Amino acid sequence: MHVENWTYHLHWIRSSLHNCFYLHMQLADTKGLFKVKERKELEVKIKETEAEIADRVDKIPDTLKEDGYTDVQVFMRTF
Repeated sequence: MHVENWTYHLHWIRSSLHNCFYLHMQLADTKGLFKVKERKELEVKIKETEAEIADRVDKIPDTLKEDGYTDVQVFMRTF
């Protein structure tokens, strides 16, 4: 993966973390008996977002090794 792709990849993770934080804030503000459906939808979105973030983060070391870096620290020192 080229540096531009890594920049995009890391930007996506950062953006998704921000989005996940925002969803948690929305969930905290969604109260009341008539908002049960909305709460469940937000909970599903949060779980999906967290799972996707975790999946991408878990793939980082393997992808770096494929690109010739021994570990994440070597990559970070290079850039």
